[in-house]
Amino acid sequence: MSEQFNQELSLSGKIPSGLFNNMFDFTGCWQKDAANTKTLAFDGWFITLYAFALSKSQIVLLDHVKHEVPSTWDPAALARFIERFGTHIVIGVKMGGKDVIYIRQQHSSNLQHFEVQKMLKDLADMRFQETSREYDMSSKETYGKVKVFISLLDILFLCSNY
Repeated sequence: MSEQFNQELSLSGKIPSGLFNNMFDFTGCWQKDAANTKTLAFDGWFITLYAFALSKSQIVLLDHVKHEVPSTWDPAALARFIERFGTHIVIGVKMGGKDVIYIRQQHSSNLQHFEVQKMLKDLADMRFQETSREYDMSSKETYGKVKVFISLLDILFLCSNY
C-alpha cells in the first residue's frame, strides 16, 4: 500500500513516505512496522477541487545551480544554497480536502479479513452519513486533527480530515 501512496506523491519505490507513516501511525523502522502489521485499510471522502501538474519529463538543473552546490561539507555554504534555491521542486498542486478512516491491524489480532472490512464499513457508515452530528467535520475544533476512535483487538482505527 505504501507504493500506492508514493505514486500519488509522484514518488517511486515501496519505502513509506512520511505521509504514509503518519496516516497509519507508524513510528519505527519501516521493515519492523511492516513485519508487525497484518493488514492496512482506509475508507473516506477525497475531494479534489483543482489539480495542476507539470508534464512528466526529465527535470534538469541549470548549470549555474549545479555550480552553486557546495562540493565539500560546509554548513554555511549549504545554508546559503538552501536559502537561495530552496530544498524542493514543486511539480504539482492539488486543492481540496479529505476525511478518512485508516486502519492498521497487528499480526496478533485474531480477526479475519472480512471482520476487519465490516468494522471499517460500519465505522465509515456511521462517520460519513450526512445526518450525523456526532462526527460533524465542519467544526473548527476538528479540522486538521487526527483522532484515535478505537484501539481494540490489536486494530488501530485513526481518523483524519484536512
